[in-house]
Amino acid sequence: MKIFRIALVLMLVCVFTSVASEARPSQNVIDFMNVLNGVFTNKKQVDDEIAQNSSVRHELSVFTFLPVVVPAFGETPVIWLRQIYAYMFEQQLLVVKETDDGNILITPYHFTKNLYKGSRLYDLKIYKDLTEDDFTYIEDCNIVFTRVASDFYVGHWPDCVDRTQPDNKLNVTCNVLTIEVTSSESPEYGLEPYYHELEGNKFPLPPFLSDIDKTKVCS
Repeated sequence: MKIFRIALVLMLVCVFTSVASEARPSQNVIDFMNVLNGVFTNKKQVDDEIAQNSSVRHELSVFTFLPVVVPAFGETPVIWLRQIYAYMFEQQLLVVKETDDGNILITPYHFTKNLYKGSRLYDLKIYKDLTEDDFTYIEDCNIVFTRVASDFYVGHWPDCVDRTQPDNKLNVTCNVLTIEVTSSESPEYGLEPYYHELEGNKFPLPPFLSDIDKTKVCS
């Protein structure tokens, strides 16, 4: 089965662009930060396939989307992403903005230093000490989400390491994250989707976002 990747942290030589001077985030951005938020896992899908002796088997996949404050980005909304897939572990920061046509634009930033602590868990306390030199990004590697309902976004997430691969399609609601992976050999035939369910509660938004959040989506 093809291993899907969301921008692996490999061979990144890019220039960091400061985003500290962005205007106040829109309500659409704040709502998105509430939707793509929390720990999503496909454990139930994996367990069901084993119990049913299914011919289709998915690897265990866990995504953590945690809203964070990173002074190097000012008050631009940022999500810390940690992905665990089979034996692969990666993390990055997702900078969230809104385009002129109302879509959500995400730029993934990667860490230039080894910031793992102890048992490979990220030490969130060091965010306040990070500077522009601690990040890189792949130029023209952007993820775009379109809002189709109050708590439903559809996104296209490219493999920015291997540009020959088709985009992964993501559907995300308050409680479910679905990832559709298309085979590069047969783009018209997608592999069986990965179904992730929210595990536990949503994370709180940073104060500068929660203070101006009017709709409280997913609350």
